[in-house]
Amino acid sequence: MVPQVPDRLIRDAGALATHQDGLAAMARTTGEIAASIQAKVATVLGAIQIGDIARQRLEHVLAGCEMLDAHLEGRAPTTAAEEAACHHLLALLHAQLEETAVDFRRETLVLVDSCATLSPRPTACWRCRRPKPGLPKIWRPPVNPRSCANWKAGLPRPPP
Repeated sequence: MVPQVPDRLIRDAGALATHQDGLAAMARTTGEIAASIQAKVATVLGAIQIGDIARQRLEHVLAGCEMLDAHLEGRAPTTAAEEAACHHLLALLHAQLEETAVDFRRETLVLVDSCATLSPRPTACWRCRRPKPGLPKIWRPPVNPRSCANWKAGLPRPPP
């Protein structure tokens, strides 16, 4: 037997084991990144629902105002009980509006923050790939972290 053959087989087996270890590490990293992206997408989808929730709450406030107007038929409350009921109903509707604004702002910030933190994760997948000699570099979309901050800064603040 030629002595170089067993030596080469041992070297090749070691290189193959090292390559397999690298692939296993890349698979673990990719799985972690995918799980992170999945969790952030779930957060984004949950936060997106705030638009529907806010719309429904505003419709309820509007319905309450319309019911009060229909009851009063364009006149001012005539009794102390009627005035107290109107005051109580308007206070409830006002509280609903304020809570809707607070919830909308909170969930919108969750949405913006989740989207801002989501963008670096797919880029991390690309870093797992080793560049092959002779192949063109992978295009990576530019990330502008200030764009999310500018958008978030432009959101209306709830009243103190």
